[in-house]
This record gives sequence, structure tokens and C-alpha cells, in this order.
Amino acid sequence: MGNIIGEGFNKIIHSQVYKRQAVFGAANKAGYQKYLNGRTPFIKLTSSINIDGEVSSKLQKYGVNASTGNGLAKDYVLFGGVSIGDSIRKGITQTYGIGGSQGYRPMPGITSFDTKNRNRGSIRETNIQIKAYNTEQFAIIDALYLRLGYTVLIEWGHSVYITNDGVVKDMTAANTLSANFLNGTYKNQEQVYKAINDQKIALQGNYDATYGKITNFSWSFEQDGTYNISLKILSLGDIIESLKINTIATGEGTVLSNEEKEEEEENLQEADTEEEILEYSKTKDSISKLFFDAKEFLNKGTPTGKITTISDSDAQKLGFKSGSDFAMFVETTRLNEERYYVRFGGLLQYLQDNRLFYNEDDSPCIKIDFDENSNLIFTTPYVLSSDPRVCIVKATVDMEGMENPPITVFGDLPKDFKEEVKGTLIGKLMNVYVNMVYIVKSMDSLKDPDNKNSVSLFSL
Repeated sequence: MGNIIGEGFNKIIHSQVYKRQAVFGAANKAGYQKYLNGRTPFIKLTSSINIDGEVSSKLQKYGVNASTGNGLAKDYVLFGGVSIGDSIRKGITQTYGIGGSQGYRPMPGITSFDTKNRNRGSIRETNIQIKAYNTEQFAIIDALYLRLGYTVLIEWGHSVYITNDGVVKDMTAANTLSANFLNGTYKNQEQVYKAINDQKIALQGNYDATYGKITNFSWSFEQDGTYNISLKILSLGDIIESLKINTIATGEGTVLSNEEKEEEEENLQEADTEEEILEYSKTKDSISKLFFDAKEFLNKGTPTGKITTISDSDAQKLGFKSGSDFAMFVETTRLNEERYYVRFGGLLQYLQDNRLFYNEDDSPCIKIDFDENSNLIFTTPYVLSSDPRVCIVKATVDMEGMENPPITVFGDLPKDFKEEVKGTLIGKLMNVYVNMVYIVKSMDSLKDPDNKNSVSLFSL
């Protein structure tokens, strides 16, 4: 399914919506009374925190027995009050005996929950209100949730749901992910998100969840001796949007003196052509050096029509997968200027493989979707590259009603931009060829003022 803003829902979700419409609109609802009148919402909040000896000792002072590790998180999942893992507490002691300094008190639990999407759905913001009824309960909540940056799994849905086949079912603990989450089944963030998405589809839209971090919290002590606690949780998409690309200079292997830097800056200001700009920018940062090296390969490349690319072996020396990720053409001006380009999808793949964060097995912690067939945008038959100083695309324009034949612009580029799918013309965003000088200048203006060696990935 392509990443198109405004695209349709998954077919399974469509079927669920139609089934619910049929149930609510049915003249005879006899088979659906449990679903229509007996369902209640559930919210389940699970902490990922492993406590250390210091925290365990502090909790002991409050009479809370907590061993090091994630035993406390397993024993105090906020679900139906607080559950022990997936098991609901039973009996007076388990339900009313959490903290005995004020006698029997109710279990702590979630009293309010709301969630909303931000940034066109890339981030989910969740606000949760929790009630604790004595000091011991507050100490437990404090250890598991009241720290900025703590990560949590939040799950929600209804106790009863209906399948796309019209079968009424109960939501059970086996339908949630907290047990696997606590047992370490998911080794990284990517596996958590995959499990959430798989469960959404498996339960046909009757389940939802988010994995995020605590970004704010507050609490107040009330006159009746209870604590009102507020949590603000952002899904980890906000980390992705603040990712910094490491651009620290690899340069030419030498450190420039102040005089040399001033001279190079003067040369850069006076540069007329893209080749000169890339030449004088090569020591600014590693991305500029990368583009300088690509330029050198392109200058030695063999033209295909009006476009020059590089060989796959040369591309791999640069950290790219294919020579089709680079292109050069000579713009016929008074300077006969060479213009240099990198394919957008190829650049994103390079950044994922070389400039972000990685697991111990060298797999990327964050995966970027650079698939040309899944990143689709709206286009028209008349879209073409109007400013080659920014980007170029391969396009054929057929002016209907005109006697002249169709016009092909940058027809020798290796990758097609436009494609017709089921009678609809779409554009492949990853096959836009972006001007290298444009990227270098953009990076220079977007560098973090507190860290000149990094650039926000999403600002770029």
C-alpha cells in the first residue's frame, strides 16, 4: 500500500466498518446484544522499566517488595486497576491491600485516557490520568512511570468485539502484547511496532496500541490523601523527526588552517559552476565530500544520450547500491555547465545504511522506506522539471490537440518518474533526481546551531 496522504484504509478495516454498519442497522439484532450492550472499553499500560538496587531499596522503605529487574513492571500493569501480568487481582488482600499504611484502600488505576495523532499521523500523543490511594501506591507508580524518557506500551480496545464474519468474541489477555513485551520477546523498537500492526490486522481493527516515551508528567496530593497523576506520552515517531544526520567532515584527511578555511570560503563565494561549488565544499562535511567524489566519478562516466551515470562498482565505493542513483547532464548555457544529481531514494538508503543508529548486529535501528513503488505522489501528464538547479525527473509531455509530437524531457535518466497504475497516473517520489549543490546549500543552512556536525533528517 503506497504512502499517499489521503489514501484508503486497509481492506480488512473497510470490511469491519461495513460489518458494524450492518449490525447497527439490522432489523433483528438478537444475535448481537452482547456486542451492542455488553462491551466496555479497556486500557492497558505496561512499563518497560527494569529497576536497580537503589530503587529497590527505596521501595523497601515503603513496604514494597521489589526485586531488581522488571518484576515490579510485571506485578503492576495498569489494567483493571493493576494486574499481575495478565492476571486480574483477586481477593481482599490483592485488590485492597496494596500499601497498608492507611488500611485497606482501592487499587491504583487509570481514570482517564485520550489519544490523538499529530504531524499527519506520524506521531501519536496520549494523555493518561492515574489515581493512587496511598503513599506506597504512589511510590510504585513513581518508580515505573514518573521519569522523562521512560518507555511504555499502551493498548486499548473493547471487551467484546465483532469479527468481519459477524462472530461476536470476547477480548482476552492473549489478544494483548504486554506479556511478550515484558518477557523480552521484542528485541527492538521495530519489532514492537510490527507486532502492534500485525495485531491490529489480526483483530480486524478492534485493537490499537502505541509504544512511546514519557515526555511530561505531573502529580498532585489531594485532601483525601490520594494522588492524581498525569502522564503525557509521545510515540517514538517524535524521535525519528528529530534524528540528526552525522555530517562530521571526513574531508581530505587534513585539518585546514584558519587562512586555508578563509581562502576556501572566498573561493566558494566566487564559484560560478556546480563543479566549482562541489570542489570548494568538499571539506565542509562528509556529505559534501561524498558528492565531490560522486562528481569525480560522473566526470569520468560514459554518457547514455544526454545523461551520464556511473558504474555500479563505483557507486558501491561511495556506499550506494546502484550507479543509477547518480546522474549528470550538461546544461547548454554560456558556461556549458555540468549539473550533478543524486536519486532521492538512493540518498535515503545511503543515509539509513551509513548515517543513523545501528543495533549490535549492524542492522539499522530506524528503517527508512525508500521503495520507489510504495512512495507515490499525485502528478499530472504535464508535470516536468522547471528548475534543474533543484531537481529533475524523467517525463514525457503530450500536449493534446497540438500537431507537435510528445516532448520527452530528461528521457535518458535511468529511472522513470511517472507510471500509470489502473488508469491513474502516479509519480514515484523516490525517482526524483535532486541536485547535489542544492542539497549541500540546504544542509549548510539547516545545520544545528549547537552542533555544526549534524543536520535534522526531516528538516533536510
